[in-house]
Amino acid sequence: MKTWINLLTMVVCVVLLCSGTSYAAATVLYTAPAHAGYPAAQTLYCDILNVNKSTASAKAVTIAILDYDGNVVITQSYSLSSGHGEALGDSSSNGVYCRFTVDGPAKMFRAMAIYDNGSAYTVAVPAQ
Repeated sequence: MKTWINLLTMVVCVVLLCSGTSYAAATVLYTAPAHAGYPAAQTLYCDILNVNKSTASAKAVTIAILDYDGNVVITQSYSLSSGHGEALGDSSSNGVYCRFTVDGPAKMFRAMAIYDNGSAYTVAVPAQ
């Protein structure tokens, strides 16, 4: 009987530990690097869309444009409802890649970096 009680106590402890874990934790998505200043100065835009079909509350999103050393060049936070998107641009040509921190799983979002030379988009890089 005592072994059964010890086993039950251990199971309850494990369940309580796991229940404190947030399963909807923030997810971070990155694009591959491509320097916005090469071969000519371009504007780097980091675009994201909430593709979740649920009409639940809006999801928090933070977009950051980073340089090769991982330093933040520019950052902005948004609240995205289902079907809505945002973009953050950097025309300083210091940006290299995008980091998207989202409230929820990656499958709820589509994100990419877009490079614009002033007359046309030149490159699009998906985030993963």
